[in-house]
Amino acid sequence: MNVEVAENGKGSWQVEMDGAYHVNFPCQAEAEAFAERLRVRLNAPHLLPEIYEACPDLPLDLGAN
Repeated sequence: MNVEVAENGKGSWQVEMDGAYHVNFPCQAEAEAFAERLRVRLNAPHLLPEIYEACPDLPLDLGAN
């Protein structure tokens, strides 16, 4: 996911995610803090494959689009 911070031209700041989702903030510091926290969470290890292996009867198709 691409996460960008930009001034929105209305005196506030915006965090844009993949060009489709936007979150507005009143100042640049709050927008930057949110974007950094989001990046950390997105890059964190996720346990889905381990859970799936532990529960092979889950109705989950990992190859589905």
